[in-house]
Amino acid sequence: MKKKIAVITPEFSVSQKNNGGGLATFLDKLILLINNEYEIHVICSSDKNQLKKYPKFYLHNVKVKYLILKILKYTNLPLINYIIYYPIQSFLLNNYLKKTKINFDSYFFTNFEYVSLFQDKKNKSIIRLSSLDYLWLDLNFLEKKISQYYDKLIFKKSLQIWSNSIFLAKKITKFKNKIKVIPTFINYKISNKNNNFKKSFILFVGTINERKGIALVSKLFEKLASISKLSFVIIGPDTKKNFQSQFNNFFIDKNFSNRLTYYGARDRLFISKFIKSSKIVVIPSKIENAPNILQEVLINDGVPLCSDNSSMEELLFNDKNFLFKNGNFNSFFFKAKKLLNLKKKQINSLKKYKKKLLDKNKEKKLKYLLFNYKTKKGC
Repeated sequence: MKKKIAVITPEFSVSQKNNGGGLATFLDKLILLINNEYEIHVICSSDKNQLKKYPKFYLHNVKVKYLILKILKYTNLPLINYIIYYPIQSFLLNNYLKKTKINFDSYFFTNFEYVSLFQDKKNKSIIRLSSLDYLWLDLNFLEKKISQYYDKLIFKKSLQIWSNSIFLAKKITKFKNKIKVIPTFINYKISNKNNNFKKSFILFVGTINERKGIALVSKLFEKLASISKLSFVIIGPDTKKNFQSQFNNFFIDKNFSNRLTYYGARDRLFISKFIKSSKIVVIPSKIENAPNILQEVLINDGVPLCSDNSSMEELLFNDKNFLFKNGNFNSFFFKAKKLLNLKKKQINSLKKYKKKLLDKNKEKKLKYLLFNYKTKKGC
């Protein structure tokens, strides 16, 4: 009989259209990795209550997104989310978990949106370090303190903390005895279909917000448009700041706007075609956790340009050809120009990083960690 594992998350690719975020993609890979050994139950925030059985897992949609809560979260005010939305979401998810009456062998939470705040103390869990808001976001003093307090609470409750990033693992030294640095791997098929796009554009894929370095992207496009005939493509969801579209703020009525194509949020297959055909994929995030988009760029033979001191250098083994100084536009622009003229031999060096992502030994290591994990009850 298979062991039972509960995976508790605020987002999941099956339940949310075009959800290709890092957390959802990691869970996709995890399910593909362990479904032969585990009966997997995904407990996910939703706008309705619904239980669906899929070939590799059960999906428990839990109604969290009531109209008033959706309105509160839409305001995108961190303090409102911290004191209202996140606690209510955690309570509803964990309350549902208790009512299922399924005797789970393991519990797997993310620290994203603090969904384990109200976990049952008897069920010690694995927490995956998906984000650290007080590092990720521009928070005021009170918001930062609440974020740190919530992380402290959920890390204290957990039995283990998993991180894909050494860089991030070092940020929570108080819990270093619980930290397990897990391998980053790819275990799904890669499309090898040829594309008809001309390699004449630079690509950005990601959420349009300041943390993703969108101001640098806009400035880079503007500069390159004045000295080249390049086009530009953006794929990813828009966000609001002060109730205004971030896409409009940074990309409308610019000297490059007539050369820019914007597709919004799209799925992995759609994105992979553009990665393969682009000259460069720019990833200027301020901080990341083994980002999904960089993994996709590497396995689809794209050329990335990433910010250093962000954890992305770990996937690139600190290869200076593809890293610029974090937050520095001059470094960003200089490296972009250099990559546009990079020799084929240097670009081919990226294949060794692709090979390491596809290394089956990484999957075996992660399986070993999970299958040797013991849930301690009653402590």
